Amino acid sequence: MTMQRAPHLTERESNGSGLPQAEQHDVAERALWIFVAVAISAVEALVPRIPLFPWLKPGFSNAVTILWIIEYGTVDALLFSFLRVWISGFYVGFSLFSLGLGLCGAACATLSMGLLWRFLGRRRWLGTVGLGICGACFHNAAQLAALALLLKEADRLFVQVPVMLGASLVFGGLTGWMVVPLGRFLAARSHRHLLPDSAPQVERKISRTSLLASVGILAGSLGLLAINQLWVLAACAVLVTALAIAATESFSTVLRRGILRFWMLFFFIAFTNLLHPTGTILWHVPFLTREAALDTACQWLRLWSWLALAALLTKARFDTVLFSVLSKVFRRHGATLAAASAALVHFSEIFTSAVDAAKSLRKSGRKTPRSMGRAWLETTLDEIERQMEKTEGVSESAS
Repeated sequence: MTMQRAPHLTERESNGSGLPQAEQHDVAERALWIFVAVAISAVEALVPRIPLFPWLKPGFSNAVTILWIIEYGTVDALLFSFLRVWISGFYVGFSLFSLGLGLCGAACATLSMGLLWRFLGRRRWLGTVGLGICGACFHNAAQLAALALLLKEADRLFVQVPVMLGASLVFGGLTGWMVVPLGRFLAARSHRHLLPDSAPQVERKISRTSLLASVGILAGSLGLLAINQLWVLAACAVLVTALAIAATESFSTVLRRGILRFWMLFFFIAFTNLLHPTGTILWHVPFLTREAALDTACQWLRLWSWLALAALLTKARFDTVLFSVLSKVFRRHGATLAAASAALVHFSEIFTSAVDAAKSLRKSGRKTPRSMGRAWLETTLDEIERQMEKTEGVSESAS
């Protein structure tokens, strides 16, 4: 499938952003795609998760990833996937644990779909449905591999393979089916710019304090994987919790971002450890052993420490550090970085518009999935545009 590109503009008139008009249109078009992907992820975040499979979700935003591979190439799609997972996870609420799973899955899915498109898709030997299924399989396989590495319980995760394969067939197939109608919708909508005349610029300069703090927090997070002593992990959990409370000035905020938002991860860790109990039985309970209880406690403390460190990363302005690093690694992909920067600036508008449109859609009389999806996208993007114009008007009046 070939996407309809926006008309080429030959004039080199600069606008308020300092970009030529053609490049500004390219940034606006990519921003539209990122807005749609982030909006889909925002709605999926509201879908109740299964406690035994807390990371299992439809992943319909990968339809935009397939379109991005076809239109802009695999390397740019890899950058897009990284930014999409980061924006959706970091600003909705995340832990380093869930973010690591998401990034591993997105990277493997994007690379696999990019290779399949290059060698099979362009020859019409594999369609978008096949790409969606293969991408979902690689995504779930990478998440299980990362999960086995983080939890150090590889043998206890094989029971999830049949469920993950079944989910890949169903959700991956639906994602691939969405590609063609979604591509037509985006092509028809590409003439409507969602960005103001002055597109946000990617911040390239970062403070040394933010850089050192971010590197230190990430190094400490990885260092927790090497600690297996319960008392050491407990001491680390107490220390990072105290630092997080000092940074956020609120214990309830740390608690809400931790247990209340990611309780299913704690439940899953306990369940996997109790699934194959071996060792000394405690309190005459057949499925409760001393070894399973110690493993559960260690992994709970490690997960809690990662949740508290995530709050410190937010305070350390890790988003600016990330964008600065990406702008240097992907020097030739400035349009995608600028579009993602726009998504960061207007994330609240994207999130609220997507959720409100989904709620209002329940009351509509539309029955077919295609008509419901198109109506939701139209309503969401119209509301984002309206809120952006309102925000721009308030900024102009204030200045």
